[in-house]
Amino acid sequence: MQAEPVARNVGRIDMLLRFALAAVLFSANAVLGEGQRWIAVAGFLPMMTALFRFCPLYDLLGVQTCGAELRK
Repeated sequence: MQAEPVARNVGRIDMLLRFALAAVLFSANAVLGEGQRWIAVAGFLPMMTALFRFCPLYDLLGVQTCGAELRK
């Protein structure tokens, strides 16, 4: 019995923007120092949603930015 894969709902441009946002947040943490560690933690959300190409908020709102062939 196999688990069904999670449907993707994040498209290519959306994914690239999320990776860019994560990079900006990680860089800001490096520049601002350890007192602003929450910025790096906040960078993990866009990075993970880009990596898995699934956004739980998009799922709740019924938003999909990817093509039909990627939704499988």
